[in-house]
Amino acid sequence: MTRHGLADLTSPEFAARADRTKVALIPVGATEQHGANLGMGIDWRVAAALAERVAARVDPFAVVVPALPVGLSGHHMSFPGTLSVSAATFTALCTDIASSLARHGIRKIVFVNGHRGNESVLGVITTTLTYDAGIEAASAFWMTQASDVIADYVTSRRWGHACEIETSLAMALCPDLVRDAALEPHGYTPIFLGATLLYAGVAVWAWVFPETRGVGIAAIDESAPVAAQTAGR
Repeated sequence: MTRHGLADLTSPEFAARADRTKVALIPVGATEQHGANLGMGIDWRVAAALAERVAARVDPFAVVVPALPVGLSGHHMSFPGTLSVSAATFTALCTDIASSLARHGIRKIVFVNGHRGNESVLGVITTTLTYDAGIEAASAFWMTQASDVIADYVTSRRWGHACEIETSLAMALCPDLVRDAALEPHGYTPIFLGATLLYAGVAVWAWVFPETRGVGIAAIDESAPVAAQTAGR
């Protein structure tokens, strides 16, 4: 079986496949509240799982870097357990990792993103890497790539965070993060924090059952090949 994870390779093993490794996939996500129904690591866990699937599709040309488990989550800091870093810290970390990979001959980078809060900063990071550092860089967010498929499956009026979609994806990729007992048929519960309206999502009952994980499976099927195409461009 091909090992795609950089952390799973020895240094000599990485060196031996250097000529074939054309792109590095860097999963990025967040550790933040996702209501009572999902573990707080869902964003980076999903990103890491999707990165592995992308690597398998473009095997043997990709390597998966260990996931960055903390992102820009300042808007969730009122919820216990949430972690967040500044845009400057996130940018520096992503840039330094990309620069390290470039020193080892990998000059194509795809950030496989699992957290919408990272998107705007990733746009700046990838642009800077591409035009200032000569490293071809792009980012891919599954919820954007699979938006058409999601629209065909979603049943909630509001969705996007800890909702039926993320819960379904978690059921398909990392079921250990799903709290079945907390799934309720009420859609989103709005929570007001000063001037900010957040939604602590809870999934509808239908998503408890494995045979109805359709949107999660569809999102995987839709986003993985698109990200793979990005990686192989």
